[in-house]
Amino acid sequence: MSEAWIFAFGGVHGTVTLALVMMTERAQLPAQWFNLLIMAESVLIGLSLIVPTLVFKWLLPADVSETEQTQEVNRLRQGMVNHARQRLNEIYVPLAMRHRLEEDLTAQLGATSMKNLAHQWHETSHATELSQPEQIMLGDLYNFIFNEELQYLEMVEYQEVKYRQVVKILSQEVMLAAVVVAQEG
Repeated sequence: MSEAWIFAFGGVHGTVTLALVMMTERAQLPAQWFNLLIMAESVLIGLSLIVPTLVFKWLLPADVSETEQTQEVNRLRQGMVNHARQRLNEIYVPLAMRHRLEEDLTAQLGATSMKNLAHQWHETSHATELSQPEQIMLGDLYNFIFNEELQYLEMVEYQEVKYRQVVKILSQEVMLAAVVVAQEG
């Protein structure tokens, strides 16, 4: 029902009406009738531009402020990472890989300190290469995490329509991370 109101007040009917009036010009109406018709249509079109400006303020939902959107991104990101951690704890993961995955999940929250980054760099530079089966398993674990995060976001999207754009942003981040991991593997 609200779509009908939005369409009616949106000015589309004014444009269509103006097109109809221009077609009446070819119908060879007397000049005074044609001028009256043009004046009536001009008023209608003017109203169709002014009324929505006033009415849409109450009909349409308010936009989410940038501050509120940032807070919601952080809240959803935290929920997404917590969900992935919980699911990761439900499956077998070798301890060395678990530590690496936990650090990457923490990094998604932006909660990685310089000390942690230096520690990770030191570990990575001194780490032995993973065997082929270990690399495959690590890739599979990353894919598992990404899928869990996307499922969480999909679930949230249906519950909180207001933040659909926020969910889209986070989903794109997860998919970009999945592409980067896939290219490295």
